[in-house]
Amino acid sequence: MKLRVLLPCIGLAGVIPLVYIYLPRPISSEEISATESWHPTHMEIVTALGRSQGSPAQDQRHTQFAHMFQQRYRSHDHAIGIKFLPNGRIKAMFAPLISRWDMATVSVDVFNEARDLFGQEYDVDIYETYITAPMKKLAEVRPGRDGRLTVQFDPKFAFEPSPEIVAFRANRLRPGNLPHSIRPSEGFTARPAGATETHTNTAE
Repeated sequence: MKLRVLLPCIGLAGVIPLVYIYLPRPISSEEISATESWHPTHMEIVTALGRSQGSPAQDQRHTQFAHMFQQRYRSHDHAIGIKFLPNGRIKAMFAPLISRWDMATVSVDVFNEARDLFGQEYDVDIYETYITAPMKKLAEVRPGRDGRLTVQFDPKFAFEPSPEIVAFRANRLRPGNLPHSIRPSEGFTARPAGATETHTNTAE
């Protein structure tokens, strides 16, 4: 009898996070207003860290830049995180309440500010994060041949394996050293049928 009750509960516990991730949700009301006066400003970060080129993507200066940049928003109660990856990318992480437009705007800002500070262009990947479910990749910020940045949102990005999973599959990580943020659902490689619709925003 207990087993009959327990099995449906376990099934619901696994399905609810997936429904939360993939079903459309109402448009966010948590808008990020003009941030020019928010601290630390870009020039304050430049003054604190100085401009330089050729340093490793995960050294202390990159870590400090990520901390200061995200603090600009967290001090105004916006859940935004920035992380430099060893493959020349930046992972920009946002709470679901933040609108797609604001995600794109902040990600373009981190691209431009990191390029100015470190003299290097980093590809920026935009992720939506959750408390009870794995984070989901939503979009990419990439420079075009004409010098303009393109922010591309596409459902197919949600089915890309995380950089940690890619490293694990290539035997560059041992199972015991796998980061706690990795969950089995981040290892999906299949793409949903019909996930070809693409919405593109461009920013100077």
